[in-house]
Parts: sequence; C-alpha cells; structure tokens
Amino acid sequence: MIALQNVENTVNLQLDIVDYEFPNGSDNWCLLKVIVQHHNKIFEKIDPALEVSDLYIMYRWFNALAQGCLPSHSVLYFTEPCLELSFISYNNEDEIVRISITLNCELKPDFALDDPYNLIEDWTLYFDLSKNVFASILKNIEQWIQDYPLR
Repeated sequence: MIALQNVENTVNLQLDIVDYEFPNGSDNWCLLKVIVQHHNKIFEKIDPALEVSDLYIMYRWFNALAQGCLPSHSVLYFTEPCLELSFISYNNEDEIVRISITLNCELKPDFALDDPYNLIEDWTLYFDLSKNVFASILKNIEQWIQDYPLR
C-alpha cells in the first residue's frame, strides 16, 4: 500500500491494488482501493480504476522522478478519469519532488477539503516526495505488478 501525507499535513492518502476486477476472467482491470482521511472524516472506495498496464506506466513515471529525471509526460492520467498524477516541481537543494494527485469521479471523496483557498471543491492534493518515499512507492508498485500480472 502506498501511504502519503499532503504538504499541509491535513490529508492522509492510501492507495492499494486489492484484486483484479474479475479474478476469474481474462481482463486486466485492477481494483484500486483509496482511503482518504482528512481531520475526522474518512472516505474509502474500491473501484476498477487502473489496468495492469497502467501499473507499468506508473512505475516508469515514479522511477524517472526518483532518478531526478523528467518523466515522459508531466501529467499522468488513465482510461478511467478517476486518478491523475502530475509533476509539479523539483527542489534540487533538498532533492524533493512535488507532485499532485487528483481524485475525480468515483474516487472523489464525498466531503469537501477543509481549505479556505479551495473554491471549487477540487480534490487535488500536493505531496513532497523524498528518496525514501520514492523507494517505498516503487517497491509497492513492483509488488502490485508481481501480484497482478498481465493475463
């Protein structure tokens, strides 16, 4: 499971692949479990938001950023528009990469962010990622790819 805390330290986000959408089928849709905790509010949802091939794309995207390189696309979005990842900036001095993760559609929490600047109830969260965080993210995605191979 990937666990992240936003830059304001007000939101905990967890992402995990928990199974194929149809375990006995031949399709490659994965069930993405999302847990968002914001103050005393919790949102939890499981949705077939990613295909197995998306896991490989995510791995390459995070791996490029972990190595201090720009990924092939600054914004990473998928067939299902529920999840979007964006490269925001790189702080060379601290070796910190800032990304955003946007939750939309089925994965958008059913409560608003407690943010005075959030005027449109957008669920875009910002995260600062260090080398240790990248190592954890990449390890988790590798495990997902191993547990849920292309069929």
